[in-house]
Amino acid sequence: MKKIAVSKPEIPRPIRVSTEGYAGSETCLDCHKRNHATWYASYHRTMTQLPENGLVLGDFENADIRFGSDEHTYRTRKHSGRLWVEMDNQSNFQFNRTGKREEFPIELMTGSHHMQLYWISLGIGRNLGLLPIVYLNEAKRWVPRRSVFLRPPVDYMDVELSRWGRICIDCHSTKGRANPSMSGQNIAFDTRVAEFGISCESCHGPAASHVALRQRMADNKGDTSSLPDDSIVNPSRLPHTLSSQVCGNCHGVHSSLNESSVGNDFLPGQNLTHYRHVHRKDSKTRSFLKSTHSDGYPDDASVDKEMDLVFWDDGVPRVAGREYNSLSQSACHVRGKLSCISCHVLHKSTSDLRTLESWANDLLGQNALGDEVCLSCHKQTDYASRNHTHHGSDSPGSRCYNCHMPHTSYALLKGIRSHTIDSPRVVSPTKNARPNACNLCHLDKTLEWSANHLQKWFQTPVPKLEKDEREIAAGINWATKGHAGHRAFAAWHMGWPPAIEASGTNWMAPYLGTLMDDSYDAVRYIAHRSLRSLGGYDDIKYDFVGSSKERNQAAQEVFDRWSRQAHSGLTGRNELLMDQQNRYQTNRFQELLSRRDNTPVNLIE
Repeated sequence: MKKIAVSKPEIPRPIRVSTEGYAGSETCLDCHKRNHATWYASYHRTMTQLPENGLVLGDFENADIRFGSDEHTYRTRKHSGRLWVEMDNQSNFQFNRTGKREEFPIELMTGSHHMQLYWISLGIGRNLGLLPIVYLNEAKRWVPRRSVFLRPPVDYMDVELSRWGRICIDCHSTKGRANPSMSGQNIAFDTRVAEFGISCESCHGPAASHVALRQRMADNKGDTSSLPDDSIVNPSRLPHTLSSQVCGNCHGVHSSLNESSVGNDFLPGQNLTHYRHVHRKDSKTRSFLKSTHSDGYPDDASVDKEMDLVFWDDGVPRVAGREYNSLSQSACHVRGKLSCISCHVLHKSTSDLRTLESWANDLLGQNALGDEVCLSCHKQTDYASRNHTHHGSDSPGSRCYNCHMPHTSYALLKGIRSHTIDSPRVVSPTKNARPNACNLCHLDKTLEWSANHLQKWFQTPVPKLEKDEREIAAGINWATKGHAGHRAFAAWHMGWPPAIEASGTNWMAPYLGTLMDDSYDAVRYIAHRSLRSLGGYDDIKYDFVGSSKERNQAAQEVFDRWSRQAHSGLTGRNELLMDQQNRYQTNRFQELLSRRDNTPVNLIE
């Protein structure tokens, strides 16, 4: 990387430049009004935006922000026609600063669906720093950025000086080029994008030649046969493998095959595997990482540690945003023709009566709201009958995706469906075992209960299970003994309507209360949200980023209130720690907690 003397740019943030054949989404509007309108309503468009009126979600009306006992404080405000944040010096954020509180302008925003993150200029090239606080839409409040990710507890998060240029630019903008260079000891970026956010050309490829051709065709009233064809790509007309790779370029974890490459040169319609090594939990990826990143992965142990951050033991991705890695190892894709757009539609049809907001939430087609996609290949008489599902036709247990695409991917403070389409099975418990679909609904049943039913119905082998897995409900084991990932999934599923229907709720409060005082901020937030969904605890004062003392008091109040209830139907349910006298087995509960897996969990979304 070349060293340069970097002067302060006139615009100290990434700039939009129409190069490499990119024309911009506004050029699509004249001919594709409806497609443009539906894309405009999507969260793809708002993935990255300039901080302009009507787009900013956070409170910048002279807000003073502090969390619990944090030593860092922030002040947001507006003046001189811009948004600003004042803060003290952060770790790893020196840049010859004075060490005193300083004010920084907001230059860029990322996200708008679940949360909005803000980038500040750093005065070196077009470097951006990520503000250590984010605006959480659901809670309608500022929270520490550390609190919205499932990562080991820390007192703060710094501004991550090079994150935008190193990572975010590839998928949060259209054809981003970081153009890094060294300025003294720091990396400077002359960052340029074809468009902020995920625009039309992210999926259809550079459109300048297409626009020029169509304009010439419109101008030429006569014969157009001599005009050259254009190169615009329609993913719906590609083979299902290439179509899915258009999505997989961002919704996947992979590494460049060219070590000297700066940026991602893949274009829609091309074969992604010619440009990127798609990660799997296998020997090929292990060898690839060791050979191309030997400084970071000198041995198998270091690679395996990295893989455990992305994959469960069975090789299924455990973090959302890796849907292509999941889908591309599914038989429906490998042996069939299932693709991303078999279920997801990027432009809402005129026959779809849902609001744009409702459709934009998951970009699901109408046929993907039920079992229609699955039954287009699998015979309804074989797979939609009780003989196969062993559940009532109107039960959540008869929906294909609840059994074959359970919520075992994590991101955005929630469980997200796995896109590795497989059959439910119970495995021997390990530190990184993926929760099975049966017990994610039947949280109140043991692993042995599920294993026996699967063996009876489908001849699935029953694994060797430990004493707790034979005697204690899976939801309780995950919530007490599990690592932070298991605890997050347990907490989220305790608020998931199908699990509430299958498991009941009158046993959940002690575990959600305990998780409200978890060491991981994200687990606390998820647990409190699920507790509120049960009803009867809304008036308990609680702040998931409040002081440890306040959180502990709230958790104790949850337990005390639950203890005074009747607990109808729980008598003798030892798997739920209730004895024959309808007494809670507190000692067993504490014993389970004492064996909690405290392995650090850092799920990089």
